[in-house]
Amino acid sequence: DSQQIGRILVDPNDPDLAYVAALGHPYGPNAQRGVFRTRDGGKTWSAAQVPPAGYRSCAAFLPGAEVWIAVGPSGTDVSRDDGATWSALDPAGYHVVSAARDGTCFAAGAAGRAARLVPRQ
Repeated sequence: DSQQIGRILVDPNDPDLAYVAALGHPYGPNAQRGVFRTRDGGKTWSAAQVPPAGYRSCAAFLPGAEVWIAVGPSGTDVSRDDGATWSALDPAGYHVVSAARDGTCFAAGAAGRAARLVPRQ
């Protein structure tokens, strides 16, 4: 019942593992908002134990680094444990993020802002 999902990401190494960044109900915090993960191809979903700090509109997997990056208008977060927990990476807000096969990650935001995101090891 999340109503609005910006993107669905499937793990390139495991087709049963996928993530969604969900807005949920658009007016105020709610249980349907956050990052959710499935390990059974979408039959069941669970919320992140420690979710990103705010609404996140898009996420990307960085191959080789084995990390996930989620972006939204209020900041950027990173997960190094398959999306179970998230920590702040950058306070800058972005609308979309994408990662290349070599692990290079780019994000774009308001007013033409673009960035190359590099998570600390």
